[in-house]
Amino acid sequence: MTRADKYVALDVHQATTLASVRAETGRVIARSILPTAAPALGEFFRRMRGKGHRATLLPVLANL
Repeated sequence: MTRADKYVALDVHQATTLASVRAETGRVIARSILPTAAPALGEFFRRMRGKGHRATLLPVLANL
């Protein structure tokens, strides 16, 4: 089994963030509702396997 690229979408609100992870095919492989806080979001990304590449427009996520 090869490790394919994954795509993460974050719907960020004041109290919570909905994270959706999709495979290259577009299939949803994970969904999580997290607190909108650096420790929770950092842990979410640390749990993901494979190479980590992130791009963000939000300063709170850029420091994770």
